[in-house]
Amino acid sequence: MQQIEQNLYEILLGNLKEAVIFADDQGRIRIFNRIAEEYFQVSGEKVLGRKLNRAIPYRNIRKEFDLVYETQEGRHDRELALQLASSPSEEGETRLLQSSFYPIFDRKGPFLGCLATFADVTEKGRLSREISKSRDLSTIGVLARWMAMRFGIH
Repeated sequence: MQQIEQNLYEILLGNLKEAVIFADDQGRIRIFNRIAEEYFQVSGEKVLGRKLNRAIPYRNIRKEFDLVYETQEGRHDRELALQLASSPSEEGETRLLQSSFYPIFDRKGPFLGCLATFADVTEKGRLSREISKSRDLSTIGVLARWMAMRFGIH
């Protein structure tokens, strides 16, 4: 039964479309799925068993984990920006992640660690900005037409 549960657990983590990280009560990474490797550009082999502060290169993500460890309360629907460098000398793209951080407790109450999930909403953010920009331009157009009519400008 234990082997079936382990296989199911691996299958579930492998098929999720979100990045998943679990760090134990000591802050050591115990789960780092394939999507997390892709989002954070770090190999799971390199980070498993390591402390968060040494394994995760993004200060804003480490800060969210730290807050869960301090308060043992969840932090949900946090939008975090990651600056991904294509090479050490140049600036890369920015990825926007919708994130949630969950404190995990044993049935008997002790704090076991923090589970974090991340979904890439970069495209959604870009579309939202484009729609907002389009609305602004439309408003400016209406205002310009009104001013032209009001003041007789042709």
